[in-house]
Order: sequence, then structure tokens, then C-alpha cells
Amino acid sequence: VGGQRFFVKGIGYETHTRPGQVPWVYRFDRALVELDLQRIKTAGFNTIRTWGALSEEELKLVQQSGLKILFGIWLDPEGPFGTSAYSQAALTEVRRVLAFSKKYDCILGYLIMNEPQVENIFKGDASALASIWQNVTSLIAVEHPGVPVSFSNTIIGDFIRSDFWGFAAYNAYMYNPVTITASHGYAGYLELLKHARASDMPMVITEFGLSVSPPPVAPGYGYGGNTLAQQREGDLFMYRSLIDAGCDGGCVFQYHDGWWKGGKEWTHEATPEEWFGLFHFDDGARKEGTARPVWGAYSTYNQALILWPGN
Repeated sequence: VGGQRFFVKGIGYETHTRPGQVPWVYRFDRALVELDLQRIKTAGFNTIRTWGALSEEELKLVQQSGLKILFGIWLDPEGPFGTSAYSQAALTEVRRVLAFSKKYDCILGYLIMNEPQVENIFKGDASALASIWQNVTSLIAVEHPGVPVSFSNTIIGDFIRSDFWGFAAYNAYMYNPVTITASHGYAGYLELLKHARASDMPMVITEFGLSVSPPPVAPGYGYGGNTLAQQREGDLFMYRSLIDAGCDGGCVFQYHDGWWKGGKEWTHEATPEEWFGLFHFDDGARKEGTARPVWGAYSTYNQALILWPGN
């Protein structure tokens, strides 16, 4: 970035998914977004990662904050990829976003899809998906030259070629699959992945983290049911491990709990997906949220990172 090495100290961030909100209903709250971005920057993060595209109003605030962004553009990862309707809709959405996003130099890179599943790739026509990815990448290269493009892959999607992406991006958690838990370990598998898929390009872990959904389940780290202490320790373990593996950054999942993910946006259900936040909400009326212990741990660790030469 600007000719200097840049390690992505990132965090997944959604601007309007607090209690009572869902991501497909847009409500702009300038003061709240400004508060979030200032907190994120003060805690030592330098990048936010999104899944769907921010509005231009929101992107302006990111630019003003001094943070960078891995800018998500939501293309449905379930397909059907082999239809002309899907292909046209994808290009239309990307053009809509680029009409304003190309004006902002806070964008580190574009992420044009999140976690396409193996079954959907093959059921929906793998060659058609590859063609869509290439067409979208070419469009972005013309409209926003010099900004690399990728998608957030899964660990079990590591069979997908990476050579036409500008950087490699993987969502990777310490509790699955067995290639991590029962074979290589977290750092070992990421090092293998870096060597096999991203030896000549940057590689960023675009999601990692632990859920503290009730009730706590002991021992060990799991998809849900982790204690606050396990979240703090496990998150920092994954952070340190991705550094040791030679990655160029990571984005912890995520800034605050996502109440909408269980299907009832006003109810904090026990599903693990709702409890990954570094901030939680005591009730639906308190929009600012309250930091979990892991937030303070990141605030300290981010300030202490020395990455080059060595860890």
C-alpha cells in the first residue's frame, strides 16, 4: 500500500445488523457508523471487511476515518450460475457498486462472493461460475484499475484455482474441518494453503473467530458454546497462527453479534452464528453495545504486532 508493506489487521463489520435490523433493509445512521469506525481504529485495527456493498454514504465515512476496507459485493453463492439471468444480475450489481466505489482509494480489494459451497458449485455449473468470476474481475479492472479482486473461499474449497485472483482469501476456523483439527493444525494447514495456493500473491484470512453462544460446552474449542475466556484465547491463537503461517493479514469475525441470523432479528437466539461478536448488546434498545473481554485483548495485541523481519 503506497509502496509499503501492509499487514491487514482486520475485522468483519456490518453497518446495520444490530437488534431489530436485517442487512437487506438499509438504515443509515451516521453517528453510529462513525462511533464504530473510531472504536475499530482506536483498538489498533487498520481494515474492515464487509460482505455486501456499503452505500456511498458509508464508504465516505470509511475514507474519512483513515481505515482501509476489503469491500464485499454480494453475489449469491448458491447460484444458479449457469443461467443468463444470474450472469446479467451479477454484472448489473457490480456496475451499480463501481459507479461510486471506484472514486475511493480506501478500498484495498474487492471480495465478490462469500463461501460458495462445493455442492452449489458443481450443481450450478462450475465452468459458468468461473466465467462469471472472470467477467466481473475484468470489469473491475477496467472501472477501478489497480485494485485486486478475490472471493472468500472455504477451507474445503481449496481445490479452486487461485491464479486469476489478485489475492487469496479464505474463511478459516480452528474447529473444522479435520484437515485442521486432526491433521495439520491451524497454523500448519494455513502454511500449506499459502504454499499451494498463494505462494506468489497476498493471502488474507477473511474470517476467523469463536462464538460464545449459550450454553457453554467444555472442553475444547467448538463452533458454539465457547466461554468468554475461550473466545479471548482462541481468537488470539488464530491471529498469531495466521501470522506464523505467512499470511498477509486476517479479519476477525466479527465486530458485533448478528441477531438476525437465527431468523428473529429482535431475539438473541442460541444459534452459534448470532454470538461471534467482539461486542454484544445487553438489550435491543442499546445500539452502542458492550465490549467482550476479547476486544481488550485485541486492542493490546494489535499495538504490539511486529511483523517484519519475522514475527
